[in-house]
Amino acid sequence: MHIILVSDKLATARTLVITGRHVVVSLIALCLLIFSLSSLISYLAV
Repeated sequence: MHIILVSDKLATARTLVITGRHVVVSLIALCLLIFSLSSLISYLAV
């Protein structure tokens, strides 16, 4: 997936390329964050 960023300050446009690896790593990081936060809340609630 290509994301094109256009800014008034820049003379040229910049593109970001999101690959399958970026999506997988982001989903794993999100799952770990949710698990960590739920564990922390459970620990503090007891």
